[in-house]
Amino acid sequence: MSVPRRVVVTGMGTVSAAGLGGRDMVRALHARRDSALRTVRGFDTSALPCHLAGEVDDEALDALFDRDAARRLSRICRLTVAACRLAVEDAGVDAGPSLGLVVGTEYGDFRSSGEFATGFLKRGPSGLSPMLFPGTVMNAMGAAASIAIGVKGPTVTVNQVTVSSEIALARGAALIVHGRAEAVLAGGVDELCGPVYQRLAHELGVLSPMRRPDGQREGVEGCRPYAPDHNGPALGEGATFLVLEDHELARARGATILAELRAARWGNIPVAPYAAPVARRDPRSVLRASLADEENRASAGFQSLKASYVRAIQVHVEQRWYEPPGLAAGLSCTIFVSQIPGGEVVGMRFGPCNGNAAVRQSIENAVRNASPLPAPPEPRLFEREVKLVFTPKESRR
Repeated sequence: MSVPRRVVVTGMGTVSAAGLGGRDMVRALHARRDSALRTVRGFDTSALPCHLAGEVDDEALDALFDRDAARRLSRICRLTVAACRLAVEDAGVDAGPSLGLVVGTEYGDFRSSGEFATGFLKRGPSGLSPMLFPGTVMNAMGAAASIAIGVKGPTVTVNQVTVSSEIALARGAALIVHGRAEAVLAGGVDELCGPVYQRLAHELGVLSPMRRPDGQREGVEGCRPYAPDHNGPALGEGATFLVLEDHELARARGATILAELRAARWGNIPVAPYAAPVARRDPRSVLRASLADEENRASAGFQSLKASYVRAIQVHVEQRWYEPPGLAAGLSCTIFVSQIPGGEVVGMRFGPCNGNAAVRQSIENAVRNASPLPAPPEPRLFEREVKLVFTPKESRR
């Protein structure tokens, strides 16, 4: 039966004020009880009501790069590359065409953009730096990490306030589920920036200690989101990336599975979240529609129809298979067939398979000759990738 690919987490890398590392560092962070907030060192906060932030130790970060790379890459690109490298090493996954990357960010390389614009405003066209220009585009971090790691699969950058990292994970999982990548580096990165910090702290008054409606501030500065004396957030910076993989491929290579991403949904709402009524029911909600579709897909009737559809494809392929000479008994090959609407086969890949090269070639020929595949009895049953367990009767002897 064809089921969506399961997406699992096999590695992680983090660069933050609390430290740098892979899964062991994350475990240590869970056990940590003291705060990583310190007085900001990267820019002057003496005229501001807020002075704390979670800053990454630049010496520790730069120690991960040689001098040329540290000079060539902007700071936020170094944060991204470092976290991605740590995640890849933690997972033991190979780079190349099967590895994708999704970077989530709220502000991007704001520092480089500001310095680039300032150069023009101060000196005109002669003040425009070609070294800074790459940082003015939002996908600068993804491009730098792809080159450094050797990512040759899809590379995506998502930009959203507050939830960019979460959306990056959802998009990364979708790339695997839809067969566009076997593994994906997914996570987020942002760095502290003086102008942004000043605007949030002074002009908007939303950092701890937050400004009350009467204009006053009270309480001790800090980050205590669940404490009774919570009085606003404190900014931090850093990068954290997870390695997402197809479950079967991860198991086949002997990877340690740290977690599973069971489902992900995202969408837009027509009003700001804090302004929406609690009892609001939006019939156009993407999330509600997705959840309803998920419930429908889980129903017994749907699963029965799906099983019949996949069985029809299985029979259609096996009828076009010719047994190669010397076939051993007990052949079992898991294959993933990619199709487009109309049933045209556009690709296939092997999962666990005990057949030799000749057997694999014969199966590839059968799949190619089976195009177009049978149409589903209902359009909602169609999936771009169908999983088949190839055990033709000729080998059951």
